[in-house]
Amino acid sequence: MSGGDIDDERIGASRRRLHEVVHGQVSAVAIVGTLLGLPLGLVIGRWVVTLLADAIGVTPGAAHPAVVLVAIVAAILLAANVVAGVAARRSARVDAASLTAAE
Repeated sequence: MSGGDIDDERIGASRRRLHEVVHGQVSAVAIVGTLLGLPLGLVIGRWVVTLLADAIGVTPGAAHPAVVLVAIVAAILLAANVVAGVAARRSARVDAASLTAAE
C-alpha cells in the first residue's frame, strides 16, 4: 500500500471500496429501471404494433423470446457498469486529503 491509500482510508474509503459502492449503486438503479421499463415497453410496444397492424390490415405477430429479453437486461447492466467504471476511476484518482485541506 502506498501512503496515499492509507490517507484515503482514514478519511473515507479505499479506492477499491469506492469502486464497489459506485458499481453497486449503478447496478441497483439499472435493475430497478429495467424491471419497471421493460414490462412497460413491452405493453406499449405491443399496443403500437397492434394499432399499426390494424391500420394496414395485417395480423400482428410480435414475439418476444426470453433469450432476447435476457440479452437486453444483460446489455443494460453491462453498459451501466462500464459508464460507472469511468466515474469511479475518476473519483478514485482524487486525493481526499488535499480536498479536505483546501476547505
